[in-house]
Amino acid sequence: MDNKALTTLGLCKRAGKLIIGSEKTEYSVRHGGCRFVLVAADVSEKILEKYKRLSEETEKTVFVFPDVKMTELASAVGQSGILGVVSTDDAGFSKLLSKKFSNSYNGGNV
Repeated sequence: MDNKALTTLGLCKRAGKLIIGSEKTEYSVRHGGCRFVLVAADVSEKILEKYKRLSEETEKTVFVFPDVKMTELASAVGQSGILGVVSTDDAGFSKLLSKKFSNSYNGGNV
């Protein structure tokens, strides 16, 4: 787990630029300007397949955390419980997060 990448997610949340949850992220990908999607490694196969399809349909890059569980992702953004999907439509945070995650996780794309 890369603490700098998780810290950046927390900063994005504090700035009000993080979209939290699968439904809100899916809506943003389909109808908004979603630029970056991140999926925890232990999401259900159904959720993972959904984001594979969305990635293909919309040509958006979807990053999968290979070694961060949903509880860890939730904790990184100040949520309790579990969290499987986060995203952002902010250009600056998208660029920063894409760089951090592609460097940290070798482009762990779906």
